[in-house]
Amino acid sequence: MRFVLGAVLALGLAGMVQAQDTRSATPETMTLAFIEAYKARDLAAILPLMNDNNRAYLTKVAARGEDHPTYRDIFTGWRAEAVDAATGPTGDTRYRPGGEAMVPIGAAGDEVFVVAFTRAGDVWGIEDVLSPDAQDFEALPMRP
Repeated sequence: MRFVLGAVLALGLAGMVQAQDTRSATPETMTLAFIEAYKARDLAAILPLMNDNNRAYLTKVAARGEDHPTYRDIFTGWRAEAVDAATGPTGDTRYRPGGEAMVPIGAAGDEVFVVAFTRAGDVWGIEDVLSPDAQDFEALPMRP
């Protein structure tokens, strides 16, 4: 019982630290945290990593858990397969105009799987998991 309580407290504290760190986190470090939380199907740990729009939506999903009608959609399909297969960034982050970053986490055929971020002020937040064409992705700059 003591071990279980200790594990629960440790996970809770890790989530609090993670939430505090997102203000100064880079897209690369956030991608690592996202992959870990996603594989654990831990919406509470995913929430602080999301941009404002997605955080608002996922808060509603997290409140109902598996009873929410779109809960399963979050953890199925090609996006889920890409994140579940990922171990971390697989190359250089690329940037698009307007404060967007894309961190590659895998590839299949002519596509690159990326965790896409938007930026609000100095804070990055996850927008989506996307699969741009590899040539288009490689043509993007490696600096904002």
